[in-house]
Amino acid sequence: MEWMTNEYGEAWLREANAVAFQHQPSGIVFDQVFAEAFDEGDTLYVIVGSDSGLLPIYLRKFCNKRRKFILVEDDELLHVIEQRKPEIIKKQQCIEILPASTFSFEQLSEKYPEYIDHNRFRLVRSLGVLDKISESQLKLWLDMLEKHKIFQYLQNATLGTRRFFDIQIFNLPFNEHPISLLENSLADKSVIVLGGGPTLDSGIEWIKANREQVIIAAVTRIALRLIKEGITPDFYAAVDPNDVSYDNAKWVTTIEGQTLLLHTNYTHPALIGEWRNAHLFTDFRFPWNTENEVKNLVTSGPTVTNTLIQLMVHLGARNIYLLGVDFCYGAHGETHESGSIEAKLGGAAHHTDLRIETYSGRMALTNTVFYQAAKSLEKFAEIAYKERGTRIYQLGKESARIENIPLMCFDAITLNDSAIQKDTLNNIQNHLNFDSHKHAKFLSNLQKEVHKQIKSIQEIKSLAHRGLERSRQLFINMGKLDRLTSEIIKIKKKLSNKYKDEFELLYRYAVGSYKDFMSPRDNDKEQSQEEIKQDLINYFNALHKNASDFLVSLESARHHIQIEMSALNPEKLEDCARFWVDRNMEGRIYWWLKIHNKSLTALPTHHRKIAQKLMQLYEEKLNNELDTKLAKRLQQLNQNLETHINMVDELFESGNAEGLHTLINTIKDDQSERAHSLKALARGYLLDLNGQENEALEAYLQVKDSALLKQALTRIAQIALSRERLDVAMPALELLTRYDDRYFVVYADLLASQGDLGGAVQLYDYYLQKHKDDLTVWLKAARTTLKGQDYSAAHQCAEYVLHNSQDPTIQKEAKKLLEKAQGALTS
Repeated sequence: MEWMTNEYGEAWLREANAVAFQHQPSGIVFDQVFAEAFDEGDTLYVIVGSDSGLLPIYLRKFCNKRRKFILVEDDELLHVIEQRKPEIIKKQQCIEILPASTFSFEQLSEKYPEYIDHNRFRLVRSLGVLDKISESQLKLWLDMLEKHKIFQYLQNATLGTRRFFDIQIFNLPFNEHPISLLENSLADKSVIVLGGGPTLDSGIEWIKANREQVIIAAVTRIALRLIKEGITPDFYAAVDPNDVSYDNAKWVTTIEGQTLLLHTNYTHPALIGEWRNAHLFTDFRFPWNTENEVKNLVTSGPTVTNTLIQLMVHLGARNIYLLGVDFCYGAHGETHESGSIEAKLGGAAHHTDLRIETYSGRMALTNTVFYQAAKSLEKFAEIAYKERGTRIYQLGKESARIENIPLMCFDAITLNDSAIQKDTLNNIQNHLNFDSHKHAKFLSNLQKEVHKQIKSIQEIKSLAHRGLERSRQLFINMGKLDRLTSEIIKIKKKLSNKYKDEFELLYRYAVGSYKDFMSPRDNDKEQSQEEIKQDLINYFNALHKNASDFLVSLESARHHIQIEMSALNPEKLEDCARFWVDRNMEGRIYWWLKIHNKSLTALPTHHRKIAQKLMQLYEEKLNNELDTKLAKRLQQLNQNLETHINMVDELFESGNAEGLHTLINTIKDDQSERAHSLKALARGYLLDLNGQENEALEAYLQVKDSALLKQALTRIAQIALSRERLDVAMPALELLTRYDDRYFVVYADLLASQGDLGGAVQLYDYYLQKHKDDLTVWLKAARTTLKGQDYSAAHQCAEYVLHNSQDPTIQKEAKKLLEKAQGALTS
């Protein structure tokens, strides 16, 4: 690799930064590029690339306001940089440089929870990455961007745990039978796992022909499709607590017979409540530590399909065949199987720029969740074979290629003996027949457990309230300070000792409540009395709020348990019905009729009317297919151009031509003016990526919408300048000055390069009237006036920089210009 130097004594690698610092000090270049990028305090900046070790030096001036900078550099480049600048690898102030091979966002989360847990971190490109000089750095950026998206997805899921806690607690009376009861019950059997991807369509007829010789496990979202095809799986799996997931899977609740529902402890309550057959739950019954917990399988997702595969391995399946488990979009942009709402409403899910290779060799679009799911399954498949002897195969050629999972044709599937398969499933069912006496005992024990937890949380709430009152009195009367401090210490000690488990539970329940308390600190010793006081107030306030909210959740569970007890009494249907309607569980009437072995006609008149009303509401809910929350969300995504506008730049920056093509197709029928501009911009980007710059210019010139014009003008100016089409570049730059004052500087630079020194100086002067602190432009003005022989103006500009700059390289250039101006004035 070649090192280059400039007259300011700075060295950089040509392979990383080309000639970026040849004519100006790096500090000036970075000021121009990053402008206000690092202005935000209390933030951790993860920067891809170190710009040959010059960027960390520049960042030192930002080491205040509790900012931190982690620079991630390509291993080979970092080794070369370290050889020349060994001091650069050492952690300095708020700056740390790490090799890409050892960096992970997960480790960052452990080291800096005060930033990561509260979303106080940003991913930024170095100048070298922005300029796309190095292939290895560009590849590193794309890899980091991918990992960042996945980490943010998982982080957001973690920060949103409160909803999962609330649903898990509410579901307590539903979570009677753990999935561990069925461990190894499918020993040596073949199972086909059905997901909702486009490849599902290719195997429907084969499944019908071989139904009696293969166990079927499916995700609930494809229930309607399978019902229409006349296929009834042996197992259905559900995971999500969201209303959208319920809307997409509600038809599964119509199924009668022996099909089992396998669900997480936090699956949508209406889906479990309206299920008519036996069901089993995964993971822990309680979100708190208790001796009444059951041994169970802990699943890890991230999708319902991943969970279902884990379940089938736990049940002992020897061979698992995947169909519709694609983790990517189809060859023609399809996102889901042909019977889904997504397929009917069009390609609404294409808001992505991630890609993954399929078994056919195609680089398919995917999204963050699917990508993470594929990577998780890759590791799980290896573990399943080593520890359980289970082999997993893929039947879809257009599915994402996953290491350790070979592609297989339908003819090679190992079929089960039909009689043995039937006996196996019957044996499972016999272990799960409903027993009202056992269920009543289970509910009674739950009631005691919940009551015990309520008492503990009420005590914590009381302690938090006392702590809050004492904290507010601190430093008001110094004579009371020792007593108040002693009381606060006792309260915190009691919380950390007697209620340690509950305290940790409340933190996990709503970590966001502690955002103020966990603010980053430069140094704890620097805290003022007011800061100490405010920290304690924030701490106890967060604890009091979380305890109050958690109590509401526990009371909701207690009510639900009581309703389930009432449901065992056929005389208390009216009380149950009100609760079921309030909770969107009208279909639970069918379960109620089944456990009491009653028909509608056999009910007393009053109860029959209640049951009929519940059935009517349930049927209406089932049949409003295109009025569900899922359908509305997808329609909104299709109609919301803002989503596409936000995506188009990202697709271009990542070089994703396929994604741009898909986006254009997604909005092709939208005839609004903004859509026309968006299509023109996307076409321009697509042509740009294909090297067709002349055609791209024509496309960009068709962009009229004000929200998109800046992007188009930027590319027009860049292409025109690279092709020396000044007749096109100059009008574009002139228009860009309306969006950002910095374009006055670019426009002035262009005028200066064309010999219009007076025009350039006028623009510099206009800009500096509004941005007096931009010393880089003062230097430009000094050079230009010097070249135009206005030595007095050049002297003033250089002198201004010299008096206001602390940067040695900038001072050096200012002195040089000052000397030239003085020399010219005295000659």
